[in-house]
Amino acid sequence: MILRVLLSVIFLMFLHATADAQCVMFDKPDELFAANNVVFRGKVLKKESTGARGDHVIVEIATFQVAESWKGDPGREVRVGADRPWEVGKEYLVFAGGNPLSTSLLCRGTELVERTRRKLDWLADVTAISDPEAYAVYASLLPHEWIVTAAHATTLIFQEETQTNRNCMPSGPPMEKEWKPVLDHFRAENATRRLLQPGFQLGFPYRVVPAAEIQRSFNEAKKDDRMFGWTGFYNRFPDSGGFMVASAVGFDSTKRRAMVYLAHSCGGLCGGGMHHLLEKVDGAWREAKPEGLMNCAWAS
Repeated sequence: MILRVLLSVIFLMFLHATADAQCVMFDKPDELFAANNVVFRGKVLKKESTGARGDHVIVEIATFQVAESWKGDPGREVRVGADRPWEVGKEYLVFAGGNPLSTSLLCRGTELVERTRRKLDWLADVTAISDPEAYAVYASLLPHEWIVTAAHATTLIFQEETQTNRNCMPSGPPMEKEWKPVLDHFRAENATRRLLQPGFQLGFPYRVVPAAEIQRSFNEAKKDDRMFGWTGFYNRFPDSGGFMVASAVGFDSTKRRAMVYLAHSCGGLCGGGMHHLLEKVDGAWREAKPEGLMNCAWAS
């Protein structure tokens, strides 16, 4: 018998919406983090039954008092549905997605705080990128990006979670000498996943969208979509030209040199990315190409 499946849990926890469906357990906290829109720690103030029964349906909705959040904006209080009963007065570490928000207690997407030490330790290293100088670096490169120059996007879509390409790093004598402090800082800044923020001046209108929401847009396309799911993406994000991913920025101690990774995806065989080195000249960031630098890029 086909079960009614939680909309948000489709992408989060289950392989199939059938009675023999199995939970997909995320062994790595970063995978669970990427798959959800909201992550917070909070106490259940009250709960209400939905009247539904079953393994993979919303059976209760809890109202949480939020103590700490790492992703999304749950506010001071937020309602979250789940496929198992909540315990009033207990504190949970909640990974939730969808609209309205929901999660899975059955598949341990959300658990009591006392059982989540490993996840909390990982979250302790998750920080938002709030340095205006980092966004100034992004802004200096955007006018030359394909999504701007060729696709003529009216609103840029950035994946919220940072990303880099460790298989395609700059090398050569400059990276071993004068640019080594920048490279070392870049590696440190990107050792854990960071979060881009809205509201900074990039020279273009932009939105910051969780990877989970981007992925859901692909799932909205028809199964026989000739664009491999991109029809769903462009239906949700028209005039975007695709989406961009960026790394955290590495600087030298004076913030006169910087390194960053930027990439874009625009279709099944459409995309590209590379690391950039920049220097600040007369108060503006300019791309640098030191002698002896060996860089690499990918394109499709």
